[in-house]
Amino acid sequence: MYLVFLKFFQYNIKNMIKYDRQIQMERGCIKMVKLRNGVIFLLILLVLSISLSEKDFAATKSSSYKVNATALNVRKGPSTHSPSIGMVKKDQTITVYQIKSGWAYMSYGKLKGYVSSQYIKTIKLASTIAKPKTLDQRTVTANSLNIRKGPSAKYAVVGSLKKGNRVTVSKVSGGWAYITYGKTKGYVSTSYLRTIQSTSSTTKPSSISKTPSKPSTVTKKVDQRTVTVDVLNVRKGPSAKYAVVGSLKKGNRVTVSKVSGGWAYITYGKTKGYVSTSYLRTIQSTSSTTKPSSISKTPSKPSTVTKKVDQRTVTVDVLNVRKGPSAKYAVVGSLKKGNRVTVSKVSGGWAYITYGKTKGYVSTSYLKAIQSSSPTTKPSSVSKTPSKPSTTTKKVDQRSVTADVLNVRKGPSANYAVVGSLKKGNKVTVSKVTNGWAYITYGKTKGYVSISYLKAIQSTSPTTKPSNVSKTPSKPSTTTTNKVDQRVVTVDTLNVRKGPGTNYSVIGKLKRNNKVTVTKVSNGWAYIAYGNLKGYVSSAFLLVPKTSSQKVIVIDAGHGGSDPGASGNGIVEKELNLSVALRVQKLLEKAGIKVVMTRSGDTYPTLDERNSISAQSGADAFVSIHTNTASASSASGTETYYNSDGDQNRANKSKQLAGFIQNRLYKAIGTRNRGVLENDFRVIKYNPLPAVLVELGYLSNPSDAKKLKSNSYRDLAARSIYEGILDFYKTMK
Repeated sequence: MYLVFLKFFQYNIKNMIKYDRQIQMERGCIKMVKLRNGVIFLLILLVLSISLSEKDFAATKSSSYKVNATALNVRKGPSTHSPSIGMVKKDQTITVYQIKSGWAYMSYGKLKGYVSSQYIKTIKLASTIAKPKTLDQRTVTANSLNIRKGPSAKYAVVGSLKKGNRVTVSKVSGGWAYITYGKTKGYVSTSYLRTIQSTSSTTKPSSISKTPSKPSTVTKKVDQRTVTVDVLNVRKGPSAKYAVVGSLKKGNRVTVSKVSGGWAYITYGKTKGYVSTSYLRTIQSTSSTTKPSSISKTPSKPSTVTKKVDQRTVTVDVLNVRKGPSAKYAVVGSLKKGNRVTVSKVSGGWAYITYGKTKGYVSTSYLKAIQSSSPTTKPSSVSKTPSKPSTTTKKVDQRSVTADVLNVRKGPSANYAVVGSLKKGNKVTVSKVTNGWAYITYGKTKGYVSISYLKAIQSTSPTTKPSNVSKTPSKPSTTTTNKVDQRVVTVDTLNVRKGPGTNYSVIGKLKRNNKVTVTKVSNGWAYIAYGNLKGYVSSAFLLVPKTSSQKVIVIDAGHGGSDPGASGNGIVEKELNLSVALRVQKLLEKAGIKVVMTRSGDTYPTLDERNSISAQSGADAFVSIHTNTASASSASGTETYYNSDGDQNRANKSKQLAGFIQNRLYKAIGTRNRGVLENDFRVIKYNPLPAVLVELGYLSNPSDAKKLKSNSYRDLAARSIYEGILDFYKTMK
């Protein structure tokens, strides 16, 4: 537009000057000259205004941006004084039309308005979720494949598919495909779909390949892409189930010759295999891929540069040290109970440790933090290979079984076959322990059991032969259970399994609000009866009906144990959360309200364990206490979250409780009111009770942190949460 007006301006200037000269020469008309000069002046102003307005906007064309704040308000106008008309969440992709004075005018679906440009970052259009040009047909490769409401395992199951079902895929993003199968629509993992050519209605495929399909040497397009994560495993086939054949590092440029089901077949030097497309970014390449200087045929070793180095002790008899942060990596050594190690990095439940000359990864579940004032001494002897327990041990000990039913397995892992079972109180002889598994003898039964369910005892005589040992996993008897109770199902679909674990086959399904009879609960699994259907279900999705008028609240201190949470300005989140939670407990109990704590010390119950505690508590509501952090120290304030999925009554009560607590809290401690927000946090989304998650303030903000350091402000925060809960109870009368 600017160029068009510029040309128009140049043309008119030239003609006006020529015309003016003619007027002066032929008529000498000065008034006409002034009139033409006025027109010229107006044209100059017009062109300058267009030029300036174009410079004012950083983006005149629509561009794709990604939200990098946890929750970002969409406002009616470009100011914090303008009312909020909606919200976008972290990692959502928005379309930005213009950016001016720190505000971006954007759209997200039907939502349009202004957001702060400080909390968005530009991305390439190629990275946004794009609908394929054509709908493709794929077949299911798993025996049973859940269809979910959204593109993540966190979303509710809305249906299921069987092996060989042919589905229509209309969109693929982040390893999840949006599919249609008859009247059923939803998301499934692309790992369990295989691309086919489809010309007719759904039929069972004539042949399903048992090995990964080798990419064709003739492809439509070979493109260049770069790796976007620190370490990316290269696998033998297009699924996380296949073996790792190498690894890539961030910034490595690979040649992609085939993409299918969220996996790309790549070449990098001599390394060839499959990687997830989620961690590749398309680039323009003008030259062929060069041979890398060095490609590891095994998962790459992590950097030794870390933020914090601490001392911890090993809490199990034998702990394997691995080459990478997963049980899939090779064992490079082993540690013994009481060994003191130096931890230089923790991520995803794995710690990178140093013990003498031994370095590698161990599970943080088997490490205990200690105060260390001296460097770790060199161990007298460290095995460089996985520690194979000697058949002749220095000590053969006696232990008793602490679980109602404990499976005996052929090998030291839950993947091995069950060869028998033990009951609570059975006394066994342990002859070796390795990586959390004990090799036991009980009469004629020999095999491996988890040491988590054994208790050390003093034994002076050999174990007697049991009167009866089952050679198959024992079915729980109603006579051995402590209590028979009634519970209701809290999810849309709940699988009933043959045994107490996801490894067992599904033998039936239950629906929301089905009332079942529970005869036994052990290790997160309940043995239930529903009509003629009997089997195991996850106890996290069963709610014990309230049987008394006693008011009961579950208080959850976020994080704990090996998970410190956020930190900033000298405060560690897990410690602050517990400090406030214990204060809330004291206030509630003083008011006659029973309190169930998910943790009362520095321990780490998993998120599912916290939900399970809620399900079995007979409580009225669940309150999880947290503190926030952000990369920008300017971020501040208090916010309370709820989730609206599932039962509408539960969702309404959750939102109501969140509102009561938020209204009390931000006023009492004088923080910025960030409002009541909705989120998919696991402890509130999959909790059968009305549930909220409170973020007291930002540890990264000096003002918020100063308040939260103070015992007086912690008292105020606890009292506000307590009063919000009382407000909630008033509505239940």
